[in-house]
Amino acid sequence: MQHHNAIASCHLIFTHRLDDNTHNLELHLPPTLNPEIKTLISNHTSIFSKPTGLPPIRTHDHHITLLPHTPPINVKPYRYPHTQKDAMSTHIIQDLLTQGLIIPSHSPFTSPVLLVHKKDGT
Repeated sequence: MQHHNAIASCHLIFTHRLDDNTHNLELHLPPTLNPEIKTLISNHTSIFSKPTGLPPIRTHDHHITLLPHTPPINVKPYRYPHTQKDAMSTHIIQDLLTQGLIIPSHSPFTSPVLLVHKKDGT
């Protein structure tokens, strides 16, 4: 086998700066947390910013190849009170669509939604 001074592969990665839309993490850190960790988190708050849209377009799309003629799996939605259904359809889904965090899907595959209350009851 001969060795050559050649490049086997080359990748180009695009990076971009996130908007300064970071949370005030210091308010949510426990007081018993190691000071070195607090400093590390404070120095890198940009990686904890709220998402403002979908991830950037990648050079490759991921596809899951199914066996030919495989029917979609039918998963029934979870049962939840009508008030949660209203909250989900009018607030949660519309907010996520408006923010660009989700896009409409026409896939025959489904996944049930499970709403979990926070400790403060919201």
